[in-house]
Amino acid sequence: MSHNLAPRSMSMQLSLVSCAWLMCATIAGAQEALVVANASFEEVTLSEGGRTQELPGWIHETADQEGSMNPDLLAFSAGVPDGENVAWADVGAFHQELNTFYEAGERYVLEVDVGDRADLPFAGFRIELAAGPISNPILLGSTSAPLPGDGAFTGTLLNVRVPAGHAAVGRPILIRLESLGSEATFDRVRLTRGGPLEVPAQFGSVQEAIDFALDGEEVVVGQGTWVGNLDLLGKAITLRSTQPRDPLVVAATILDANGSGAVLSLQSGEGRDSVLAGLTLTGAAAGGLVTIGTSPIVRDCVFVQNAANLGAGASLRGGRPWFRRCEFRNNTAAISGGAVSASGLGVVRFEACRFLSNQALSGGALAGLGNASLETLGCEFSDNTATQLGGAIYSTGDVTIVRSVLRANGGPSVTGGGIYHDGLLAGEDEAHLILDNSLLVGNLALRGGALALVGRSEDWVTSSTFHENTALVAGRSIHVAGQALVFLSNTILWGGSGAPTEIESIAPASDVVRYCLVQGGHPGVHVLHVPPRFRDPVAGDFRLMPQSPAIDAGDVFGLGSDPLDSNENGIEAEFAPLDLLGGARRRNVGFIPNTGYGPPPATDLGACEFEFENAAFR
Repeated sequence: MSHNLAPRSMSMQLSLVSCAWLMCATIAGAQEALVVANASFEEVTLSEGGRTQELPGWIHETADQEGSMNPDLLAFSAGVPDGENVAWADVGAFHQELNTFYEAGERYVLEVDVGDRADLPFAGFRIELAAGPISNPILLGSTSAPLPGDGAFTGTLLNVRVPAGHAAVGRPILIRLESLGSEATFDRVRLTRGGPLEVPAQFGSVQEAIDFALDGEEVVVGQGTWVGNLDLLGKAITLRSTQPRDPLVVAATILDANGSGAVLSLQSGEGRDSVLAGLTLTGAAAGGLVTIGTSPIVRDCVFVQNAANLGAGASLRGGRPWFRRCEFRNNTAAISGGAVSASGLGVVRFEACRFLSNQALSGGALAGLGNASLETLGCEFSDNTATQLGGAIYSTGDVTIVRSVLRANGGPSVTGGGIYHDGLLAGEDEAHLILDNSLLVGNLALRGGALALVGRSEDWVTSSTFHENTALVAGRSIHVAGQALVFLSNTILWGGSGAPTEIESIAPASDVVRYCLVQGGHPGVHVLHVPPRFRDPVAGDFRLMPQSPAIDAGDVFGLGSDPLDSNENGIEAEFAPLDLLGGARRRNVGFIPNTGYGPPPATDLGACEFEFENAAFR
């Protein structure tokens, strides 16, 4: 019969050989296909309908009751999975002992296609993976499911792991195929060692694969929607999609809590070796991701349409979670942290993440509660809303925002359209905000159109651009109250509306403004109040035109440091090396006088350093 791959189903049978394997850590390697002789039973040449008791490479266990055949259309109208031939067994069994030996801690996956002839009754089958020799075998796992449909083949799969110290270690691999009654047929015997744990190819659910995984291994989730509440169980594993950097694959690989609990919990000591990559988490009622005292790496994931009281996209309590290139979209928290809430003594870092259209009472996107610290590098916050405090970010602990964009966040009743920082709740020590090389544009609030600083805090705003922010009552760009003290340097505040001034400080709060450009002016040192001449702010281009008074007008000593190591050179105690767009922060422009302060090379005002070679005279 000619090859015609029939539709097949897949069974996932697991064999946990010994509880001891749970203690055996292994390092995931590439999947290795092991050699099975005559795996598709093609070594005998047969015409269609032909049948023989020959079975090269395999050992008969029952005389005259096993062999090879080339089935005709009466047996399998849709063809066989591979080649022309299959093996048959009629109340019999056959086996093969490989020239490969079991290794400690390794995982072995046996796959066999099993057929039910349409022209004969079918009583079942058994597939076994054992350690030889056949005279004294050690059974490691077996399966007799699923049963194939009449006249069709089905795929069966057996997962086996051999822990260190098990008697099978060092013994040959033994494959055994058996008919449990009338004739069963077999085709395409495949055996692999190592490699990722694949869902659904090898496991019927994501949690099933997690349960079976050892430290150092990968669980790879196929495209589709996987419903349930997952727990990583403290394992140092990677849980990922098939292509974590492909947005289409990420969008199609969905972990869905279906409106109940969290999508994924990490509450058992997971650290940096626990990785989530390229998955979409949705449908949570108690946070897409919940961590307690853990420090996973989460990269290239999407958190969308989750809900919770605190932290709808991710609820993080303690630890040091690290998010890279993730997107949080349309998540809703009833209280704080529409996208993410962090609490306890943890530090949460976000790199190149996007926060879009999330909402909460406070902290439409991020909420840092208690003494939790927030760090964002190269992130975007757009269209996040809150009704009380912090349209995009609410924090009572330390918060560091570097090379980030906050655009069109807030609401008419909120204090701090972009950011609300209140150090009063951080305990006995002052809390600090660092805002460096960032752009805050088009945010809206009752007070503090872009930024509200209150309570007991000491804050630094350096080399940033505030543009067209709106406060209905006070501080178009910045509102300072309570006991807050803010230092502003090398920053542009322009184009705001609503309130009378760009900066409003209410005693005893105070501000120190040096080398800035502020619409309407402001008390301070070298404060300009002339148009900054951006290239095209309507189109979002805030680079400086050659005629801009902000070029080489900054204070070199007023540059921020590099607390998040934005250029990845391992040095934090240096002047900020990069501007918002990733270019050098200090550059001399030879034909423009240096009106700033400090040694060359000079620095500009605002988030974007002037680049003459890319600028157009206007």
